[in-house]
Amino acid sequence: MQKTKIPSLVIIAVFTTITVICWIAFGVIRILTTKPTVNVPAQILSPISPTFDKNAIDKIRQTVYFDKEQEFEVLPAPSASLEASPTPSPEVSPVASPSATPGEIVR
Repeated sequence: MQKTKIPSLVIIAVFTTITVICWIAFGVIRILTTKPTVNVPAQILSPISPTFDKNAIDKIRQTVYFDKEQEFEVLPAPSASLEASPTPSPEVSPVASPSATPGEIVR
């Protein structure tokens, strides 16, 4: 029994189909895994002016700087509602209770 030879056109069609399917699959994977490009406004992309702004430097020099020894904690000012006021404590008055003798059963 002789084997029938597959025509070369069929082999080329099969390889082409496999190639196209792999190409599409890898394209979809690439689209899903790549990050989208970030749109940056033109104002941010514009170049910075090379001129020296003396007013800005003067404002920086006028700011107050504190050393570690000079730092302090700022606490909020106490308000009237936060002040502690004395609260009356309840007075306990003794209540008489009947005493039982050892032989009695208390119910």
